[in-house]
Amino acid sequence: MRALKLVGIVVGCLVALVIIVLLAVRLFVNPNDYKDRIAQQVKSATGRELILSGPIRLSVFPWIALELGPGHQRRHGVDHEHVDGAGAH
Repeated sequence: MRALKLVGIVVGCLVALVIIVLLAVRLFVNPNDYKDRIAQQVKSATGRELILSGPIRLSVFPWIALELGPGHQRRHGVDHEHVDGAGAH
């Protein structure tokens, strides 16, 4: 019984730690500071210029994700207005 109580305390502390870390990331990290870096990585990986004109939001529930605002890609001077995870359409 004592071991079960100890396991419960350890699991509770780990859950609390994860929640605190997620809240700290949400409060102290501004994903908009990384727009240029994201655009550079996309250009080096695909050869297309990514233009993120909208804001980037950090979502931590129900999973950790970046929500991108409006944007488009440009390749050889041609704009592709719709951008999603699969590429430009």
